[in-house]
Amino acid sequence: MAISICAPAFAQDAAAPTTPVTPVAGPVVPKNTVIAISLTQEVSSATAKPGDKFTIKLDQPIKYGDQVVVPAGAAGIGEVVHAAPKGNGGRAGEILVAARYLEFNGQRIPLKGFQLSAGGLDTSSGSLWAMGLVKGGETALPVGAGGPAKLALDLPVTAAIEPAATAVPVSAPAPAAAPVDPNKE
Repeated sequence: MAISICAPAFAQDAAAPTTPVTPVAGPVVPKNTVIAISLTQEVSSATAKPGDKFTIKLDQPIKYGDQVVVPAGAAGIGEVVHAAPKGNGGRAGEILVAARYLEFNGQRIPLKGFQLSAGGLDTSSGSLWAMGLVKGGETALPVGAGGPAKLALDLPVTAAIEPAATAVPVSAPAPAAAPVDPNKE
């Protein structure tokens, strides 16, 4: 299976807003700023269809200077652009996905320029492929697959958060007493 990060395609531009964008007053993280995102669920050529949505996350915080504007781990949505299951004659499964937006503080942050694609095992060189007895391999983009994307619009810094707000929550306290094993004394 091969996974590749592709250059921006026209399918990415389809998600951009069609209404005019008003200039943002004050400091902004400029559009086209490169960010790192990854998939938080597997996307498979066996089940995916164009238009299907899946979840993504921000791998590193978006910052303005030392201020965190959007923390690492912010969730978002990606979309399947192309999918084809494995087929007769050894044809491999194919999948192409794009990131659409991140969500933070109730706002959508549109993304562009991110695509991942993968192709399954092509077995069309086998001798039985002509009879349709051989199918190619499915392919999947695993959880954690990712790469660079770009902000599609200027991101106002007014939503900046304190660095302490990005801390990982502390897990629940341990139970007060450990279970007793009746076989031990």
